[in-house]
Amino acid sequence: MMGGIVSNGTMRKTAKQIFFSLGLFFSCSQLEAMCPETVGPISINDGIWSLLSRVGSAQNAIQSQICALDFDCSTTFSCVSISDCIPFGQSDIDVGNVYTISSSGVYCMYDDANWSTGAAITVNSSNVTIDMQNHTLNAGSNSGTTGIVINGGMSNVTIKNGNIVNPTVACISNDSSTSLLQNIIIQNMNFSVIGGTTSYPGILIQQNSLTAQFNSILIENCTGYNTYISLNGGSSCVVRGCVSVSALTNGIANIAISGPAGFNTQLAVIEDCTLVNDFSLYPAGVASFYLAFVSMATIRNCVSSGSASPAFTLSAVARPAISDCVAQQCVSDGFYFVPGAAGATPPVTVSAINCLAQECFNGFLIASALGNVGYNSVELISCVAQDNSSCGFKLVNAGTGNIPIIFRNCTADGNAADGFEIGGGVGSVGPIGYGVLTECSASENSSNGYLFSTQSTNLMVEHCTAVSNAGFGFFDANGSFPTTNYYVGCRSFVNGTNYSPAIGASLTYGNGVIYYGMNVQS
Repeated sequence: MMGGIVSNGTMRKTAKQIFFSLGLFFSCSQLEAMCPETVGPISINDGIWSLLSRVGSAQNAIQSQICALDFDCSTTFSCVSISDCIPFGQSDIDVGNVYTISSSGVYCMYDDANWSTGAAITVNSSNVTIDMQNHTLNAGSNSGTTGIVINGGMSNVTIKNGNIVNPTVACISNDSSTSLLQNIIIQNMNFSVIGGTTSYPGILIQQNSLTAQFNSILIENCTGYNTYISLNGGSSCVVRGCVSVSALTNGIANIAISGPAGFNTQLAVIEDCTLVNDFSLYPAGVASFYLAFVSMATIRNCVSSGSASPAFTLSAVARPAISDCVAQQCVSDGFYFVPGAAGATPPVTVSAINCLAQECFNGFLIASALGNVGYNSVELISCVAQDNSSCGFKLVNAGTGNIPIIFRNCTADGNAADGFEIGGGVGSVGPIGYGVLTECSASENSSNGYLFSTQSTNLMVEHCTAVSNAGFGFFDANGSFPTTNYYVGCRSFVNGTNYSPAIGASLTYGNGVIYYGMNVQS
């Protein structure tokens, strides 16, 4: 009879509520702990119907019991049994107090909390997990505030699933100790500065000595609003799946990994990250990937948009490898590579594959300053520089070492200066040569398609095309006969001038060398 009145779905829901209540009852009574405020304290004398009525209005507050009952858990919270957690909340942090974690374990936040000075939470133990369970720490823009501080020497610390709002030092940072941090994981966190005028770090690990400050850091699936990530001086780190947005006059939405001169971070990986500044509203805001003094760096599938500084800077990075990345609407350069000083870094080997620089200053700038250690090689494959306000691809060598280049299947289109500018520029005196440009294309650039300065030497330019450039299709400043560069199977069509005189002389036989030259059509 009852089955005809109450549906199976209703029966199942009622049964689950009973089990939720029993689970909550036993967990809270065994822990002798205060349960979430929306449920209230549980007494051994509470009746089942009293518990059910409270459960009916506060099921979200007992989410920690759901997984144990084989419920299809939502992905928006972590299912952790209360008996496995050490609960904490506003009453533990309180305004002006610091909640210090001094023993290992899993700590679960059960409500939102405010704090007004110093650190809200200090981690002073290894083997700690802080699960904020989608709750929020809010500093209210009070001065000198950090959400969570991890003391030096700690290892195996995980912080996840929470929000930290309006700090004025950092959302998460290390302390001033010189002791090594190891195996730190920060996942699924949201960092925000709302209503302020200054950006602050979402994550700040600073080096306090000339030894490694961290070893093995993973930052994954975090978001930032007017916040940035800064890691300085360590052995290895991975930043994955993070998004940061700058919306302040001088806002910062960077991911920066560095070490001081003479001490390199050994390994850095950044992948699937996006940094955005609204350039139309905040022309001085920055949203850039910045790596300096890193031995090996990999950046893949990342986007920087609207930055006032270079979208991607790799300074004194010995072996940078960038692939499938996009730089858009940058006031400065899209991709900027520069080696470090001699003795500080080994010679640099650059690799960029399938990258796009669009509406920046120079799309790709490869530079070497006086005193730099130089390059082993610079290899760009299937990269595109489009509609930039200066050059598409530019190489400047103010040092004395050679920059050997390999450009393969690269495209420069619609740039306001040269499509490919190989050498030249202020102070550029060092050689750029003993390399190859193959199957590249330059079209509709406002100056030359290809400019080879007197610094360029022994370059093989083969099967490249110049079309509809305002200046020369191919311009070689080496005026001697024959030019010191070699042109094989290239094509130049409807440019202001298809090729410079030095290249024209090279279309003949000279000094025993055959110059195969170009197919030219006016």
